[in-house]
Amino acid sequence: MLHDDRGPVLEAIIARTIRQIESTQDLIRLVGLLATLPNYEDVATFLRVNPAKGLFYFDNSFRPVPLDQTYIGVTEKKAMKRFQVMNDIVYEKVMEHAGKNQLLIFVHSRKETSKTAKTIRDICLEKDTLGLFLKEDSASTEILRTEAEQTKNQELKDLLPYGFAIHHAGMNRVDRTLVEELFADKHIQVLVSTATLAWGVNLPAHTVIIKGTQLPIESQFIRKLADNLNAEVVLGTVQNAKDAVIWLGYTYLYIRMLRAPHMYGVTPEEKESDPQLEQRRADLIHTAASLLDKNNLIKYDKKTGAFQVTDLGRIASHYYCTCESMATYNQLLKPTLSQIELFRVFSLSSEFKYITVREERLELSKLLERVPIPIKESMEEPSAKINVLLQAYISQLKLEGFALVSDMVYVTQSAGRLIRAIYEICLHRGWAQLTDKTLSLCKMIDKRMWLSMTPLRQFNKLSDDVVRRIEKKDFPWDRMYDLGPTEIGELVRMPKMGKTLHKFVHQVPKLELATHIQPVTRSTLQVELTITPDFQWDDKVHGNSEAFWIFVEDVDSEIILHHEYFLLKQKYGADEHVVTFFAPVFEPLPPQYFIRVVSDKWIASETQLPVSFRHLILPEKFPPPTELLDLQPLPVTALQEPSGNVVISTPENWDILSRRWKQRKNMQTVNLFIVDELHLIGGENGPILEVVCSRMRYISSQIERKIRIVALSSSVANAKDLGHWLGASTHGLFNFHPNVRPVPLELHIQGFNMSHTPSRLIAMMKPIYNAICKYSPKQPVIVFVPSRKQTRLTAVDLLTYCAADAQPQCFLHCVEDDLTAHLKHIKDKTLMETLSNGVAYLHEGLTAMEKKVVEQLFSSGAIQVLVASRNLCWGMSVAAHLVVVMDTQYYDGRGHRYVDCPVTDILQMVGLANRPLVDDSGVAVLMCQSSKKEFYKKFLYEPLPVESHLDHFLHDHFSAEIVTKTIENKQDAIDYLIWTFLYRRMTQNPNYYNLQG
Repeated sequence: MLHDDRGPVLEAIIARTIRQIESTQDLIRLVGLLATLPNYEDVATFLRVNPAKGLFYFDNSFRPVPLDQTYIGVTEKKAMKRFQVMNDIVYEKVMEHAGKNQLLIFVHSRKETSKTAKTIRDICLEKDTLGLFLKEDSASTEILRTEAEQTKNQELKDLLPYGFAIHHAGMNRVDRTLVEELFADKHIQVLVSTATLAWGVNLPAHTVIIKGTQLPIESQFIRKLADNLNAEVVLGTVQNAKDAVIWLGYTYLYIRMLRAPHMYGVTPEEKESDPQLEQRRADLIHTAASLLDKNNLIKYDKKTGAFQVTDLGRIASHYYCTCESMATYNQLLKPTLSQIELFRVFSLSSEFKYITVREERLELSKLLERVPIPIKESMEEPSAKINVLLQAYISQLKLEGFALVSDMVYVTQSAGRLIRAIYEICLHRGWAQLTDKTLSLCKMIDKRMWLSMTPLRQFNKLSDDVVRRIEKKDFPWDRMYDLGPTEIGELVRMPKMGKTLHKFVHQVPKLELATHIQPVTRSTLQVELTITPDFQWDDKVHGNSEAFWIFVEDVDSEIILHHEYFLLKQKYGADEHVVTFFAPVFEPLPPQYFIRVVSDKWIASETQLPVSFRHLILPEKFPPPTELLDLQPLPVTALQEPSGNVVISTPENWDILSRRWKQRKNMQTVNLFIVDELHLIGGENGPILEVVCSRMRYISSQIERKIRIVALSSSVANAKDLGHWLGASTHGLFNFHPNVRPVPLELHIQGFNMSHTPSRLIAMMKPIYNAICKYSPKQPVIVFVPSRKQTRLTAVDLLTYCAADAQPQCFLHCVEDDLTAHLKHIKDKTLMETLSNGVAYLHEGLTAMEKKVVEQLFSSGAIQVLVASRNLCWGMSVAAHLVVVMDTQYYDGRGHRYVDCPVTDILQMVGLANRPLVDDSGVAVLMCQSSKKEFYKKFLYEPLPVESHLDHFLHDHFSAEIVTKTIENKQDAIDYLIWTFLYRRMTQNPNYYNLQG
């Protein structure tokens, strides 16, 4: 098969498998079986077979039945004459065996089967030799005459009575089976077939004639080089032109280029000057990469040779689309495309370039009248035929012509995948209406029904009669949910069916939606969407899970502002689910947005929720950041306080201590109160921090003695409010831009277009290794991962990639003997193994001693890479040149879902790429889902707004203050609130706190 259309696929799979064996060190046994070929040794070299032990070649003497072979060369140059000479030779060979043995004749096309069969029969009629094949009164003659009357294929009907038959994929199943049975029962004497029979049907014959030639097996890989290169780039195994040249060295194409350079356009001079054909491979890669770059499937930097994946490239690879089809979609897809044009775009896909219009024009014209969507092109155009066939498939029309049946199978096998690809392109471009049309078309192809039909057609158990009655009534689908079983029975005038229909209506997935919107900045909204399933789950109908798409669309339903993939699992099919995401908002404010949740596979399963902005009040504009002046730091002596007692505490402990400040006199002697990480006021434990700071200001006002408050935080957008709350004057408030750092930070955000989190984490592995090699090949690196389990997996995978690059200990920067004393303290076997190769991991499950050893080895520079779980970002005492954040979501066991890490955590992780006096700059690489990329761009490059969450925990804090008698009545409670940050923000961003303005 290496020689035919599927050859490039085989080459790509084998090359990928061999490279995988080398990179992961996991052995996979490759066994190749093939027919006897002239160049079997080349195939063995391609499979990396040891010729002494693993190569077995069986010649003709090993056949169960000895074979006599004759090769006949035809020297005639003119096509018509050559055709005649070949037919004469075939006739002579057939006559040698007439009446003695059955014959199989293989030809190269469907048309050629009947042509050859009729030519031989006609020569036999002319020379009166037909009697040699069948005796006039034999049983076979009678059987063949009877069967001929039953067949649908005209040519077969004409040939069968003479003992001749044809066989090819364009015939219908019944006729093909009949031919196979008649040949097996020895009634048919001469069978003319296309090569497909040799693959799919086991019909041995005494004599086989192959009309045409067989050559040594050559590689067809160049034809599909661009598509296969794109697949490797998306997979992450090829990062640049140099990698690609190495990858080509693993293909059968490379083996054949070395063995037979002239077949692949390599001159003897080129071969001599470049025996490994490196330049030739580089040229091939450059051409393929340039083509991919032109069609936006990759970004190709011609200077450095670097490749970068694009969303289109990912879609092409995932849905197995050719480069030509993607170019067609790029050119023809427009946001305003109608359904007529959408079908046309599909029919122009390059996957169908070999489909031609044969003699079936009459039947196609009949079909054209019966399909619902008009076709502009004439029936001579192959694209019109593809369009008709797809519509006929959806309409479940019966086809008569058998060539059409096989073409329809070919079209519909590709339809689901190609329309899905078009859907993802439209989704990626944010075209709301076309996205809706393509998703509907995906479902129509899958269910073989049009949107105008009743959604109950999706249940196969309903009879045609019932379906027709429902469709005749034309009763609105939405109102079906309001009817009881008896009413549905009466509606279709079949009372017995009422219960069944009612059950089916309530099995179509239906969701109830509720939303809560909070403005974060003047251009970003936080949306909390509550989804409640409202349908009856049946495992046989719904399986283990149901997938939905969440779209946020603008007021005109033209642009998709945000999309999410939501998976409802059977286990939690009755629970309420909360999905939180961010959507952009623009000024002037539109009247509303629409949130649509659409099922991925069910027709008519869709819920739309308008979100009104009538009462939306955007927060106040934020003041500009403070300019950093080039000032010299003051010496410590400038404080004029030689000594003092320092208490270091967490907010929780200080909260417990300071609650009884009236009784504890020491509390009243505090002169200086320093708060670090004040931006955490917007985080999980923010309310405690807020209460502690508010209380210190309250104490200051009550004891009539100023307590100096110094607060430090990341850059925040609303620093002015924080300053006012803490009592800082305009001169005492400094809010520098995020890019003002002791060490400048270079930030890279990489998006991965995968909704399934485990798959996304696997896809991130190679890019992490590449990021280390690119940005910090010798300097320390910290990789943050979502979970404890992932720390170990990531550490092992990084070492596997090192081994594949033939430098297993490239991350170890000390002699192994120096590690021995430290490794004695390590109980975790895997950790001991990874440490001895220069990679460590940290998670909550390690002992205090193990953590200490790991941090010591990393700080000293003995090991270069540290993989840590996300929870540890706050407690780490180490820093690095490069920080990689592997995904921004983690699994929340309580809610049975993946949730986003708080932005404060991400900022803390990124902030560890900071080594003053060591580095001139730090690097951070953030890897996340594509749909989250814009959000992180916004809040990592710009200051972060912080809001209070005290309103959710007020009851706890009120209770504590009532016990200590700070609050004794309603007025005290109001006075207490005035000191909080919550009070400041309520007026600035009322909607965030559920106030209607």
